[in-house]
Amino acid sequence: MADNETQYNDDAEIYDPFKHRSKKLNISNFGAFGNLVKSAAGTGLFAMPYAFSNVGLLSGILGTILMGFVITISLQLLMRTHYTMCVRTKQPLLNYDQVVAITMTSGVMKGRMSYNAITIIVDAVMLICYLGIGAVYVVFVAGAIQECIDTEKTVAEAYYALILIPFFLLLNMVKGLNALVPISIIGNVFLFVACIIGIIYAIKDESTDDWIFIQSNITYYPKFIGIVFFALGSPGMIIAIEHSMSEPWNYTKACGVLNWGMGMLIAIHVFVGGIGYYKWGNATLSNFILNHHELDTITLIALIMQALAIYFTYGLQCYVPISILSEEYANKSIDDGYLKGTRYAWEIIVRIGVTLFTCISAAAIPKLHLFTNFVGSLCIGTLGFLFPIILYIISNCGNYGNYYWKLFLAFIVFTIGSIGIFSATASSVASIIHYVKT
Repeated sequence: MADNETQYNDDAEIYDPFKHRSKKLNISNFGAFGNLVKSAAGTGLFAMPYAFSNVGLLSGILGTILMGFVITISLQLLMRTHYTMCVRTKQPLLNYDQVVAITMTSGVMKGRMSYNAITIIVDAVMLICYLGIGAVYVVFVAGAIQECIDTEKTVAEAYYALILIPFFLLLNMVKGLNALVPISIIGNVFLFVACIIGIIYAIKDESTDDWIFIQSNITYYPKFIGIVFFALGSPGMIIAIEHSMSEPWNYTKACGVLNWGMGMLIAIHVFVGGIGYYKWGNATLSNFILNHHELDTITLIALIMQALAIYFTYGLQCYVPISILSEEYANKSIDDGYLKGTRYAWEIIVRIGVTLFTCISAAAIPKLHLFTNFVGSLCIGTLGFLFPIILYIISNCGNYGNYYWKLFLAFIVFTIGSIGIFSATASSVASIIHYVKT
């Protein structure tokens, strides 16, 4: 294990977390790569042409690459902080909320904040984030099914979300990332085939002239930021995937699973966004497959594959909230005597509750782009971008390099990111309020 991440911390010679992890049911590097790509490649991918329509072709390409690069750096910083905290606490692995809580209550921050309070706050944000993603996926699947079997839309999309509850519950009964690996691989195949069909349609005929290189109106940019954060970020799953690996030291290498996975995700999103926007311009929809002029056989196949791909990913997104509610709250409450019953019974209750919440939320607000903007900007932007930078600064206090260049650079990136996330969140909240009022 000489190739592991011992460079993160000098104390790694004393305690190596990787040596103390369970070797049971661990997945390969390829399986981790598949889970990583599938955890981020979902509804956000099909919304990329719509994201480009808010900023223009050139701005969309450069913006996606830049945001993807910065998000990858922040995720690398998150994993480095995770490793450092595992070494310092001599624990083989830590969940996302534990990494945040330990970092914010130890070292230079010791005695300044409450561990329990930080844990609850982080868990609340993560629950909002991943339950919101789950709701987006339900909306997407329900909308695709409606397009396939009810083109006249005689039955509202919200009812499809409710009708599908048993099918989503079935997927949420699958336990462990190991069991989700083959499902993720199948979902990836469906996803890419659907994208290929959409791209072929986009390039086989003449494109529209209703597109621009750079959007001059900056009020449209927050929507783009929210969608890209939603499309490329999955902070809770980033740590969970590393925990499940048989060779976790290969995760954060320069040519490791994380960088390869994020590089592929960035390339795919840029390609789909650019081609789709060039074809349909400002008329592109939040699911660019729906821009096809007629529901022919090929388009129908693409919609079905879309629905299946997103359906298979639903369980992967719900893995985080189910784990939080079951392990961090239900099990501890049973041990402390606050809840009656067995862990198995409460785990089933949690899985049912998560499924019902996402499906009912999808039925209440069946507007895909509203969910996407809000979850991406506030939740994923905070968890996957702002928090990792803060944690890295705190955990490396006193080791900022000559003239504090690391701290200065982190502060600049944090400031720019905060402005973008705040503006994107404000824009999405305003859109949701407008939708509710009308």
